[in-house]
Amino acid sequence: MTSLQGFTDGTRGGGFHLLDLAYDVRVQLPIEISPTLRIERPTDQQLELINDLAGRFDAYGEVQTYYTHDARFEPGDVVGSGSIHREPLPRERYKFLLLTFDGTGNDAHFFLQAALLVSPALQALFHIRTNKPFGRGERTGWGWDDFRFNRVRMEWWESYKHVPPVLDESVVASYSAAFLARQSIGFSGDTAPHRAIHIFELLPHMPGHVASMFEVLGLFMIIEMLLTHQPDPKDPTDSLNRQVRNKVPFVFERMGRQIDYSAFGDAKPKSVWAALYAYRSAFAHGNKIDFKSPDLRLLKNEGIANAFLSEVTRMLIRFSLDDPKLFEGLKEI
Repeated sequence: MTSLQGFTDGTRGGGFHLLDLAYDVRVQLPIEISPTLRIERPTDQQLELINDLAGRFDAYGEVQTYYTHDARFEPGDVVGSGSIHREPLPRERYKFLLLTFDGTGNDAHFFLQAALLVSPALQALFHIRTNKPFGRGERTGWGWDDFRFNRVRMEWWESYKHVPPVLDESVVASYSAAFLARQSIGFSGDTAPHRAIHIFELLPHMPGHVASMFEVLGLFMIIEMLLTHQPDPKDPTDSLNRQVRNKVPFVFERMGRQIDYSAFGDAKPKSVWAALYAYRSAFAHGNKIDFKSPDLRLLKNEGIANAFLSEVTRMLIRFSLDDPKLFEGLKEI
């Protein structure tokens, strides 16, 4: 069982966050993240609270269906079409997982910030406050984000086509290490990593009709914030595009990781980043996004482009927590 130093504030009460993924759990539960944080399955009383809150906002019962059924995707005759077939599960196999906390829940928020920086990214669908620690007792408050939920519904649909994410000792260790790294830079400050984390955690909560635009612009904002300086207008080699193209691979090499460009075939990294910058510029200047155009054809579609950009950005933020001096030095180059 992993155990980390937490932040005990002495406040009575607690609560829980409902995690938004149905994991293939291969680790003993509960997981003690710190003296004030646990990942665990819900009690019957907590399930009642979940069902009551979901019933108020989830008219189609998708929350209960997602966590209480096995599902498989069967492709249709037309490419991209298909249907979902569901089988109800017995109570002991329900897929609900909670992040429970004791106290104000501030450390739970910081843990969720950190766990968003690793894969599979751990996020919360909604939260409930209770009058007893670790989400026990009566409900005293709750929070629900309709914009986030609408995006999660689409993510669930896609998840049925794939093997569910595994929660094992290695994944728990990655969440724990990220939490320690998040603690190491403190929780107040105006450094690039602080700003990057706050922007990154906001992106999944954008309304669906503008989500892609804000996501692309926000991700590039983070990359440039972490790695670049204001270009010298007299030096054509000092452009933001060139800085990102050179510095991103350097950071990954320094951290012992490689960027996976396989989604773009045999395209060279330089060409991929040129296309990504054209994608960003199209949003920034209000131009039509056309993946058949010469500038964007290499990216194929929005899903591939955004997923790649999000993963690179996620890892850069995570690296910046481990080696902030490296990022500070690169900004001036």
